[in-house]
Amino acid sequence: MNRSARAPACRFPYLTVATLAICWSALAADPKPQPAMAAGLKMAFEEARYAIDKGLRAENDANGFSIQFSGAATSLRAGSELVTLTLQGYGWGSALRSAGPLTQMEPKGKRLERHYGTSLTEWFLNAPQGLEQGFVIGHRAKWAVGALHIRLAAAGGWSAHGSGDRARLTKGGVTLDYAGLKAWDAMGAVIPSRLHGSGTSIEIEVDDAGAVYPLTVDPTFTQQQELTASDAVQGDLFGVSVGLSSDGNTALVGAWNRGVAYVFTRSGVV
Repeated sequence: MNRSARAPACRFPYLTVATLAICWSALAADPKPQPAMAAGLKMAFEEARYAIDKGLRAENDANGFSIQFSGAATSLRAGSELVTLTLQGYGWGSALRSAGPLTQMEPKGKRLERHYGTSLTEWFLNAPQGLEQGFVIGHRAKWAVGALHIRLAAAGGWSAHGSGDRARLTKGGVTLDYAGLKAWDAMGAVIPSRLHGSGTSIEIEVDDAGAVYPLTVDPTFTQQQELTASDAVQGDLFGVSVGLSSDGNTALVGAWNRGVAYVFTRSGVV
């Protein structure tokens, strides 16, 4: 089948994951695929696969968890474990306050925004890289003293720990990473920030002195996943040697005593 016959078949006004998969397979079979069309199809496939549905639910296959938004709560299910996250408060120094009542929730594609009765807006972006969570604070309070703090509470029997550029939530054998923290002001200046995990809460601290508001704070949830061989045997020394591609998407893991190697590629991306 030539390109001219195949291309129109992939131009549907409403795209589903199944439709996109069929179109992608047809395109991949072409010995001379069109780069622009391939890139556009890949983007559309990801948009459909990670979209938040009308029930405010989404899947994140790359990180092995599902997401449910409900009011001001965000639940992540990883295997049989469920954690429910809520914004406990924000403020400056030790004077944390509630974000106020939830006034509006706006899902659009892979993104969802929550608007509260204060100057804070919370947003999420579901992507293969993880569940990105962001906060936009409109202004620094006149009474503010000290650094900005944002606190999240984790319910469901999870423990929070870690500090600096990474915090973790753990329960049983499941670990959720909260990392990749960035903060910047209205002028694009990078603002120093750090994470603190303790008990059942994670706190973000931002040294906002001199920052030009509004201020954006942006960390990401991912799940730690263990690489295993499907045919592993005791004593094969699986993992004694590991190689990683420059883009971080492919790993080569050796099982020394068996003289074999396994190739793992990051899932969730076409």
